[in-house]
Amino acid sequence: MKALAPLERNLIISLVRSERGLNAFSVYTRFRCSPAELFNAAAGLARRGLVDIQENHIEMTKKGQEWIAENSKYLVAHGEKKWRQVPSKYLRPQLRSHDKYVPNTSGVHRGVLPSGWKSVIN
Repeated sequence: MKALAPLERNLIISLVRSERGLNAFSVYTRFRCSPAELFNAAAGLARRGLVDIQENHIEMTKKGQEWIAENSKYLVAHGEKKWRQVPSKYLRPQLRSHDKYVPNTSGVHRGVLPSGWKSVIN
């Protein structure tokens, strides 16, 4: 079966989460898309037999439920999330509990630091 467009995918996921289908207006406000885009996505799913459209109500069909059972891996993102990895140029060796640490105070307002703070560092 042809891959789902992003709006079709979001519509399918919302239908899976709903118990009695979705009102077209609630989908329209939730996804912030144009009514034409919503109609095209719902009509595309209806042509495939995955959803049933009755006036302003969209429901999952039995074929749609079977399709989800077979193709659930396409609805959920899997794999490594590369955006969570910190680039190596920002990593530094971890300090141990007994290591001495002198913070960089160049960006701290002098009124915040206790008097004589600079003399402790020098």
